[in-house]
Amino acid sequence: MSGIHKNNKILSGLVAALVAAVFAGSQATVSAAATTSSIMVPMYEYPTLGTFWDDITGAGSGAVPFVIVNPATGPGVAADSTYTAELAENKADGIRSIGYVNASYQSRDYNLAFADIDKWYQIYPDISGIFIDLIQDTNANDLCYVAGLYNHVKNTHPDDLFVINPGTHISQRFEPYSDIFMNAENTLAVYQSDWHIQYPGWEDNPAYSNRFWHSIHTTGPSGYATAVNLARDNNAGWVYITDDVMPNPYAVTPSYWSTEIADVNSLPDTPIPNRGKTTLPTGCQDLTVSAANTTQTEARQTKTTSAITVANADTTYNTEPTTQIAFALPAGVTLSAAGTGWTCTGTTCSYGSTINASQSASVLSADFTASCDYSSGNVQGTLTNFAGNTDTFSVTPTRPTGCPANTLANAGLPAGRMGITAGVVAIAGVATYLTRTRVHYVHERFRRSR
Repeated sequence: MSGIHKNNKILSGLVAALVAAVFAGSQATVSAAATTSSIMVPMYEYPTLGTFWDDITGAGSGAVPFVIVNPATGPGVAADSTYTAELAENKADGIRSIGYVNASYQSRDYNLAFADIDKWYQIYPDISGIFIDLIQDTNANDLCYVAGLYNHVKNTHPDDLFVINPGTHISQRFEPYSDIFMNAENTLAVYQSDWHIQYPGWEDNPAYSNRFWHSIHTTGPSGYATAVNLARDNNAGWVYITDDVMPNPYAVTPSYWSTEIADVNSLPDTPIPNRGKTTLPTGCQDLTVSAANTTQTEARQTKTTSAITVANADTTYNTEPTTQIAFALPAGVTLSAAGTGWTCTGTTCSYGSTINASQSASVLSADFTASCDYSSGNVQGTLTNFAGNTDTFSVTPTRPTGCPANTLANAGLPAGRMGITAGVVAIAGVATYLTRTRVHYVHERFRRSR
């Protein structure tokens, strides 16, 4: 493969027009909503068959920053040495390879898709993201499915790309849960007649141009100019146009490939999005927290020990690390906590492992020690994880017995009489120091308060 790299995009409309004129036989002047353009190519052919791989990746990372790779309708069970070598070469050339995962319109078991993602990174460490194929937008679970896989990728590989393929329009409720959407994948004939903006403010918003990818296959040379213009008019910052046909239109190099590269190079690169970690939709996971408490009374303090259990009540979706419990303590209460898999710093404890569906995290044991300074109030615990699950609980400490009375605090004396009272208490404390330790205690508390 060659390592051609596009050093500069041609930015001016004048130069773009000249490029168009050179290729007048297969293209027309583009006037479009999308003002940037880059190519992303599904590569569903074995790397050593024909010239497809060399032709596509030979265009360089400037024109083709991403390709989708698919060894076995997913990663397969073991690494293929040919793919290992090709992905390494792509990486060296600056082209990022995205691993294919089949969702079968969210009918495929979620845990199998989840496992495919982990398998990709395990056997092909040179990939740079995940492509989820065959996505539908019909119900709440469809969204939970995608959001869970997205969060898994962003949690384990936060800089990698996540792409989903509904092949058609998809509502903006999915916006937080994918970097790029292939929201058009069809023949030119169908694309021309059937694809129209369905979600105004989302699909036609120029701010989202870099989030949309249109793949238009079965497009002969005479239809190429129409296809590229439509894709840009339809706000697609990512494109792929080919005259290859079904059942696999991603196995043969387009006959007008050099023209397609020139068209893409006539506009600035499409910015690569990264939506980043985000909260899950409401109801997609159900984390709960509970505390079983026991109290031990000691000299002038009590210790309430809480066995805290964090449960994943969802029957489908595992949680993603990290799950945290933050404690808000009333005055006079201190915290000491520990548990297998838990790391506690200050008033926050973190659980660094996955909590599988219908299972619980290791128990967190927390001791809340109330001193004589504690008078009232509850310990408040707030459970969160990065995916947005929350729950709360509270623990009521027991006030210690045998604590000395705070004479000044409890006497209710007017402010003007405080100085006289202070002198009396101080003298009494000194006179009885050796025999009356309680008075000494009052004296000391008063002296420190001056």
